[in-house]
Amino acid sequence: MITLCSLLSVVCCLLQVTRGGYISNGDFEGSYMDTWQCNKCTMARVKQPHNGQYSVMVSSRQNADGIATGVNGLLASKRVVIKAFIKFLNLPTDKHYDMVSVMIETIRKDGKHYYDTIANDRYIRLNEWVEIGADYHFHWEAKSYARVYLKIADTSVNYLVDDVSVVDLPNNSNWQALADDYIEKHRKSDITISLEDHPSAAKDLTVRVEQIRHEFAFGSAFSLGRSMSTDYENTEYQKRFYDLFEWAVTEDSIKWGSCEKTQGDVHLTSPFKAIDNLISRGIKIRAHNLFSKGRLPGWVKTLTKDELMKAFQKRIQDVVVPLKGKVEHWDINNENLHADTFERMSGDPNITVWMFEQAHKADPNAKLFLNDQDIIKNPPEALFALKHQSSFLQSAGAPLYGLGIQSHLWDPSHLPTMRYRLDELAKTGLPLWITELDYYNYGDPVKMANKYGQFLRLYFGHPAVEGVLVWGFWDKQHWRPHAALFNGHDVTINPSGQMFQDLIHKEWQTSESHSLSVGGNVHMRGFNGDYKISVLRGNTVLNTHNFTLSKNGASVKVSSHRKCFR
Repeated sequence: MITLCSLLSVVCCLLQVTRGGYISNGDFEGSYMDTWQCNKCTMARVKQPHNGQYSVMVSSRQNADGIATGVNGLLASKRVVIKAFIKFLNLPTDKHYDMVSVMIETIRKDGKHYYDTIANDRYIRLNEWVEIGADYHFHWEAKSYARVYLKIADTSVNYLVDDVSVVDLPNNSNWQALADDYIEKHRKSDITISLEDHPSAAKDLTVRVEQIRHEFAFGSAFSLGRSMSTDYENTEYQKRFYDLFEWAVTEDSIKWGSCEKTQGDVHLTSPFKAIDNLISRGIKIRAHNLFSKGRLPGWVKTLTKDELMKAFQKRIQDVVVPLKGKVEHWDINNENLHADTFERMSGDPNITVWMFEQAHKADPNAKLFLNDQDIIKNPPEALFALKHQSSFLQSAGAPLYGLGIQSHLWDPSHLPTMRYRLDELAKTGLPLWITELDYYNYGDPVKMANKYGQFLRLYFGHPAVEGVLVWGFWDKQHWRPHAALFNGHDVTINPSGQMFQDLIHKEWQTSESHSLSVGGNVHMRGFNGDYKISVLRGNTVLNTHNFTLSKNGASVKVSSHRKCFR
């Protein structure tokens, strides 16, 4: 006989599974805990929730594994999102934060156990609920077995866990339709062109509308050393850059380890001259980078804490101050999610906040970024950590403008999943920039070009993305030569480069001509950016007008009067 009590118990159990997706009692509101294990540790339901009434406290750990649970009913090729909220109740001695990892254990077809770390966040601070996790692809034909672990290396850390879930990845199979719809509705705006003269003057008049610059940023890392050279190869390299791109990233030339290998011996005259030359050509500059665990001069590592802070200040004076008003962006503490190098060296857990503040004081108009890797590519182990770090910096008052997503890609690159990752980052409310795009699939160059085209469409068609910058375009100046857009001595365009050319300067750039009928206007839509209108009678240009098209549209009055051109 089924009693009301037992029926309610079953219903409660089903609700717990539903809320947690493929795991049971992920919010710990159910009193049963048999689906959760604590390997050589103690766990207990406590009334200290993230949501609801309960969470679980994990303490007395003897190893890193901590709390774990099985994943139910998974099928091969299942794509899921794994999330949990964690709160540290204490920290190791002399530490201001510690790292947590999310690990998946699976038994595959060969009967062996496999372990994948899918997420890391090294900046979990005391007494704050932090969302951790990642998306994951169970793509093996495997036994129906998987476990989720939360791992913290230091066993002295006790913590709370709540709202653990393993749910289906949002269905973004229509990512391309979403992108194309956004491009049409929001990357373009209305243009109205009217004649300010007497209507009779419109006879035989034509207006030629040409976009001369995009509002959306398309650019590349650019060798400042090659940019000033006059030999054949470098001249061709410069031509291809100016023909295709409107933004330049300073690549390695102004990194600390490149320009001050010996303390006090700073070499920035040539890079600064090259930047001035780029600006004179209408190129906008993204400065990369102010501080970074990579390319750090060896002498910096020998400094005392006081000496280090003075070196930091001098570094800002050496590069940010001279470039004030010249660069649009600065990457401040590059790849900070992957190493707390400067926090440890300085002894200041908030040194990144300080770096942002000091850079902003030196150049208040430059937009300052977190720039990191393992965000959009597989595995996206720093995706949630970037959200967390950006939230921390904002709450600490750091002048953070946006998030740089490096985007070094390879196959498999699943476009619907990449759309999900962009959507997650967009929840921060911060602009996203794709800062170091490259891709190679070791296959057909045409297929590779088509994939590049998909990446560009995904990024250009996402509401939070403001720009796409590739990490080099020529195979002789590229860390992954096979990912380049141009090849060889003559800097010859390849299928991937042609894809960029066709999208940026054909499909996504406006160039139209229209007749001005008597008493009428020209109504059209164009991609946002800077424009030049030429008024012609026959083949003769009578005058030109420049305007900028933004989301509010533009109304432009033109004249039939002839202007003398010199």
